Amino acid sequence: MEGDSRVSLDTDDVCSSVIAETKHQGFMANISIGSPPIPQLLIMDTGSSVSWTQCQPCTHCFTQALPIFNPPQSATYRLLPCSSPICHQAPSMICLASRCEFELRYGDGTIVSGYMGTEKMTFETSYEGITSVPNLVFGCATNVGGNLGSLGGQTSGVLGLGAKMTSLVNQLGSKFSYCFGPIWDLQYSHNQLIVGDGAVIEGPSTPITIFGSYYYVTFDSISVGEKKLDISPQVFKVTKEGTGGVVIDSGATLTYLPKAAYDPLKDEVLSSMDDLVQYVGTLNSCPCFWGGY
Repeated sequence: MEGDSRVSLDTDDVCSSVIAETKHQGFMANISIGSPPIPQLLIMDTGSSVSWTQCQPCTHCFTQALPIFNPPQSATYRLLPCSSPICHQAPSMICLASRCEFELRYGDGTIVSGYMGTEKMTFETSYEGITSVPNLVFGCATNVGGNLGSLGGQTSGVLGLGAKMTSLVNQLGSKFSYCFGPIWDLQYSHNQLIVGDGAVIEGPSTPITIFGSYYYVTFDSISVGEKKLDISPQVFKVTKEGTGGVVIDSGATLTYLPKAAYDPLKDEVLSSMDDLVQYVGTLNSCPCFWGGY
């Protein structure tokens, strides 16, 4: 993994089937790791750039549906040495005892740590075949703590699709697309992730700006019915310092708005409901309304 961390693909794209989590807190990509390939269900997260799965021996790990990956049993697993440039491309990675280790802290309070390695990953292709890509960098998590959020149950780890060079997207090229159906429909068969030049966008699109490790969507206004709310467009702009803006985060289940946008939206919703509901405050940052007859 010296120099450029990108790998070359034998196909225009690699694909993964995607399923909604039974707890309705995220979408998971089905990707196989190692030789022989071991299936893992990884939460798709455009808000982070390091992919990881739980690995043996686990000091403190959550229960997962699939077998925990055991690196010594794979013929293609290699530890990522500190000499690798990619080990120095993310503040979450450090050199310790000549190997590259990582610690990630997520917004929901989850803390994940372990060591980095390279491994062969097996994907589907758009031609209904399979392809294996060697030497992809990912993390082996051996300690997971804090508020586990959406982790546990089916999930094996996280698939980092963010904008940094450590993400799976940038290791495989820089282009990706995904399609999600209703998160409540566990049987929806058209969920899919595509990474590589074969990724296409159909229909109307919105420009995306990359700043740091995040994808910012161009967001101008909010309307309720036919009424455009009186919110300054500057509320949704990202600054040169990286503050503000509207981030696309497939790993989050809620949409958050700054107070300058939230209050006019809340007031207009209440007005439109013609006193059928009352705003009673927030619970876990979610607005709560009460309705009675």
